[in-house]
Amino acid sequence: MVTEHDIAQAQAALDDALSALGALNKPWRRLYPSPEAGAALSAAQGRVELAEKRLQDLAEEYEQQQAEIAARPGREKAAAKQLKTAVEDLKASRARVTLAAANAQAALVDLLDAAMAHNALVYQTAGELAAAGLGPLDGHECETQGAVTSGRPAVRVKGQWWPTVDAGSVAAWVVHRVALARLGRMSPLAARLFMVGQRYDLARRVDDMLAEVPEVPALDVDLPPVRVAELDGPRAFFRSEGERQQAEKDAANAYQVWEATEHGPRRIS
Repeated sequence: MVTEHDIAQAQAALDDALSALGALNKPWRRLYPSPEAGAALSAAQGRVELAEKRLQDLAEEYEQQQAEIAARPGREKAAAKQLKTAVEDLKASRARVTLAAANAQAALVDLLDAAMAHNALVYQTAGELAAAGLGPLDGHECETQGAVTSGRPAVRVKGQWWPTVDAGSVAAWVVHRVALARLGRMSPLAARLFMVGQRYDLARRVDDMLAEVPEVPALDVDLPPVRVAELDGPRAFFRSEGERQQAEKDAANAYQVWEATEHGPRRIS
């Protein structure tokens, strides 16, 4: 956006260039010409020409912008019905996002509370088993025994292990699955949650706590094709063998992405 201040600055730059040219273009200087004086005069003339062009370009752009601003109210009036519909649609869409965020927040609270309540129940059961004389025995694994402190705390009841769970890891596991399915593995959210908490421990739980959680429906995500091996300019030279090997590795990875995405959208899951 060109402002009047920009035009004033351009005018001041032109005035300075004209002043410098006038100082070099004195009659007595032409009586005693020299290569240096000629070069200085040519440079000053070039600065004047550039300043004039700069001022002219800014003035033209400013006039176009002012005309656009003047025409804007009429365009808004002509599109009044369309703008009203757009505002209504945007408000409804914003309300849906707000409601979905509130529901997701409430669901996340329920998830964390349920995980912490489960842990409390595991510890309570361990205490009750210990009080009943069914605590753990060193060197012997019983069908029923109280808390085990090596690794994740757990109790065993009639051969079934019931370990505690890291509540934050469960939340990260859920959000990562949703981000992976709906945003794609290249999304910043999915990438940042990839190794958060103890997600991979959840998949190896002996009690299959999350085995019945349904899969999240995946979206078809359009990935733009990646062009490789299109070099402009001179051939690249590497400062070391390690730099060359890293460049080859990067090129190979880029080619794999291109090969997977060149023929259109692919399913992200």
